Amino acid sequence: MHGICGSGKTMLSICLGMEACRRGYKVRFFTLAQLAVRLKAAAQEERLENFLLSLRSLDLLIIDEWGYTSIDSESAGFLYRVIADCYEQKALIITTNLAFSDWGRLFADEQLAAAIIDRIVHYGHLIDTGKKDWRLSNSTMSGKQFVKAAKVSD
Repeated sequence: MHGICGSGKTMLSICLGMEACRRGYKVRFFTLAQLAVRLKAAAQEERLENFLLSLRSLDLLIIDEWGYTSIDSESAGFLYRVIADCYEQKALIITTNLAFSDWGRLFADEQLAAAIIDRIVHYGHLIDTGKKDWRLSNSTMSGKQFVKAAKVSD
C-alpha cells in the first residue's frame, strides 16, 4: 500500500490482518523499525534462525511504516531474508510513503532494494491510498486559529 502519511495505509492493513485472524489465519504485524530491531537482536542472541522460522509459519506478515526510518545494512540483509522467505509462500502487506525509486536510500544498498522490490512486485498488487491526509482533515484541531497560523509559518 502506498500513500501519504494519514491516508489510511495502517488502518487498512490492520483491518485486513484482523479479518485474516477471524478466518483462522496466523498473522503478525510489525513496523519496519520494530522488525529490524527484532531481527538484529535475534542475530546477536544467536536465535535468528528460530525467529525467521516463526515468521515462516505465518500466513500473513504485515510490515508497516516502510520508509519512515532508514535501516543499517546488516538489518537490511536480514529483512531481505524475510521478504525472500515470503516470496511465493505467504501473503505480505507492506505500507509505505516512498516510491520504489527511493527504496535504495532506505536500505543504503540499491542492489538489495532492487532484489526486494523484484520479489514484492512479481505477484504484488499496488493499492494507492491517495494524497488526502484523513487525520489532518478530521482532526479536532482543524479549523482552530493556531493550526491555521502554524500552517502559514511553516
